[in-house]
Amino acid sequence: MTIEAKLQRYIEERNENVTEFCRKNNIPPSTLFTAFRRGINNTSTGTIIKLCSALNIDSDALGDG
Repeated sequence: MTIEAKLQRYIEERNENVTEFCRKNNIPPSTLFTAFRRGINNTSTGTIIKLCSALNIDSDALGDG
């Protein structure tokens, strides 16, 4: 399973859905859906930090899969 798929599943397990997660954390849904589609490596550092903070996970752990 890819990092992006794991993230999406993790978000959905903790929230109603990805769109609701984005609304609660002030992340544009299009930004997150693009990250899932293009890959987390093609996502801005600021978005990754915001995503990790919202999920209460370490960005280093995200890099390790």
